[in-house]
Amino acid sequence: MGWEEIGNNVLVLRGEKGSPNTGIVVANGIAFVIDPGMGDRAKKIHEKITTMGIARRFAILTHAHVDHMAACKGFERVFAHRWETILAESATCRNVCEFNVVDPKGFKFITADSVPVTDEIWWGDEIFGIVAGDTHGHTPGHTAFTYKEFVFAGDAIFGDRLLERVRIPFHTDVFEAMQSLDVLEKLVHDGKTIVPGHGSIVSGEEAIALVQKNREAIQRMLEDLWQVLETPGTLEEITIRLMEQYGLKTDLEFVLLDTTPIRSILWHWRSEGKVRATVAKEGIVWDKAK
Repeated sequence: MGWEEIGNNVLVLRGEKGSPNTGIVVANGIAFVIDPGMGDRAKKIHEKITTMGIARRFAILTHAHVDHMAACKGFERVFAHRWETILAESATCRNVCEFNVVDPKGFKFITADSVPVTDEIWWGDEIFGIVAGDTHGHTPGHTAFTYKEFVFAGDAIFGDRLLERVRIPFHTDVFEAMQSLDVLEKLVHDGKTIVPGHGSIVSGEEAIALVQKNREAIQRMLEDLWQVLETPGTLEEITIRLMEQYGLKTDLEFVLLDTTPIRSILWHWRSEGKVRATVAKEGIVWDKAK
């Protein structure tokens, strides 16, 4: 897929080969690249900026997942929320935080890729007219960036096809991710167009519908997980049961991926007194509170 000009001095390179939608915002004579992606994206990005006659180029990360940042090369400055900085710069910290493992070789989700961050930001900060907004939940410091009528939402919201394929949306905190969907919905009501990390660019009723689909996907997962808990089990057992119910691959990499959102739900429910965790010979066993 090629570049699409979606506004005055605003371009998007649509997601492909695992990379997300990459945005370019030209402001103050600088090309700001939002989520450079991975693989050969760096070459495509820099070639495009060169044809535009722009010398200065900065990168902005919605969050520090490898598919959004591995192609972050050749930039004068790199901006990320301060809670994402350690995840961007340290593969060990990222892998332990996200998957509770340290860099198994050959895993596409768990890698040694790291990106130095030159500028730490906080929600509410503005970078030459690009405003950082709080949409954490997918990761602790996940940030959506608003420029004029466009919101580069990263993985705070997923496109239709991705939702249908994964069935268990990845978020480090599922309930905080739900709150961030409320933030995006308000932005849509304010007339903003949503550029998701993965999926089609949407606005108006189409954007509201996509927000609702993301909510429904999470709610369906919560309801199905509650039914799975009719039989107690460890985190891995419960995750695999839910994955099998959805017809998902249960190889090691995908089980590690899906235990992260399931873990967040179980601990949240435990804090509410809905489930309990008991130490047994097979590990920590989860079941519904009696």
